[in-house]
Amino acid sequence: MFKNVSLVTVATLLATQGAFAQDSTGSGSLKLDPVVVEADTPDIEDDVFGSERAARDRSSVVATQSTVGTKTGTPLLDTPASVSVVTQKEMRQRGVENLDEAMAYTAGVLPDVYGSDNRYDHFMVRGFYQTGLGTYRDGLAMRNPGFTGNRMEPYGMERIEVLKGSTSTLFGLNGPGGLVNGVTKKPLDEEFGEIYTTLGDAHYEAGTDFGAPVGDDGKWFYRITTKGQKSEDGTEYSDDDRFYLAPSLTWRPTAATELTLLTDFNRREGNTSHGIPVGSGLDPDTYLGEPDFDNMDTEEWNLGYQFSHRFSNDLQFRQNLRYSDLDLTYESVYGATTDPTVARSAWAVYGETQRFAIDNQLQYDTSVSIIDSRTLAGVDYYYQTVDEERVFGSASGIDVYNPVFCGPSCITLPPGYTWEQEQSALGLYLQEEATFADRLIVT
Repeated sequence: MFKNVSLVTVATLLATQGAFAQDSTGSGSLKLDPVVVEADTPDIEDDVFGSERAARDRSSVVATQSTVGTKTGTPLLDTPASVSVVTQKEMRQRGVENLDEAMAYTAGVLPDVYGSDNRYDHFMVRGFYQTGLGTYRDGLAMRNPGFTGNRMEPYGMERIEVLKGSTSTLFGLNGPGGLVNGVTKKPLDEEFGEIYTTLGDAHYEAGTDFGAPVGDDGKWFYRITTKGQKSEDGTEYSDDDRFYLAPSLTWRPTAATELTLLTDFNRREGNTSHGIPVGSGLDPDTYLGEPDFDNMDTEEWNLGYQFSHRFSNDLQFRQNLRYSDLDLTYESVYGATTDPTVARSAWAVYGETQRFAIDNQLQYDTSVSIIDSRTLAGVDYYYQTVDEERVFGSASGIDVYNPVFCGPSCITLPPGYTWEQEQSALGLYLQEEATFADRLIVT
């Protein structure tokens, strides 16, 4: 970790000017001594994976650096792209509950595209629909080509980054609008902890986030983040129940080497059978699906690590890896009309997704005369399989003004069909950042 010292001279100038003014008024003036304020400012340009940025995100809503703009920790002011960052402190202050809410005030982003549809995080970036293709975590893709997709838990993130515009030079296959990257909470160099709870109308939530160094040698650090929630989601029988657990461990054997293990389990239970017939005059909270059948449940496991090693002050290597396993149970009865004799539709998807992603980066920094050079070379690989069983069926009609649920006995699900996809991608990238006399930056 590198630190520099900033000298704040404003106080000195003001004090000096005040002394001149007092001296000019004649006798009785008091000449003040100069005041010098010193502060340690973390050098986070090289802190792509580290705790300096995380500590800052806990205490400030203003970010100065991103992990996606150039993949090298270049300050936002020096990044030739539009990047917006929502820090942990901002999410906490606004009470963010999902990814759409996190990006609600981000320029160029349209979140919550489909309103009450809470199956996924639906968002557009610069006019392009990016859900399913433009979601990343720790710089690694989380593509959702079918129905077996996941939602990000904001409480497990230290920041949400939005990179706007074309991103193919560093991230390959992606939509033209940009990407959204969640940065996972990692162990810090200090002891910390919090416990919170939220109680409201049919909403119960509690969580904790704590960590500390292990031992006195400064080599091991841990962090545990967990959240539980029992909640309704706007209408009767519509749940938004969650359980999130994310233990992580950092090993720093030397000042030049760091390895962080990241694991998490994310379970969400809900349903999507919302909606009432147009012109029915019903209370929007009326539920016309089948509570004993309807589900939108996911279980997600993630296991990965972030490794970095500095061979010298000029040369460093980084590797980022994650394996994900996701199971989906999606069952829904929908399509009720004001005619109780008209059958409703039934739909089910049972899916599994496995993902593997790895990104290798080699960075070389040097200076020649008035030119500061930062060169990045990388190789990344992504592999994903999706296996879904999709079933279309029907259910008995229902009296929308006096709904009586019939349960699974009135639902007919014939044999469905299998939808499968296998996708792999190999990327090579090379980037040069040249700064001329601290004034002109060419990337």
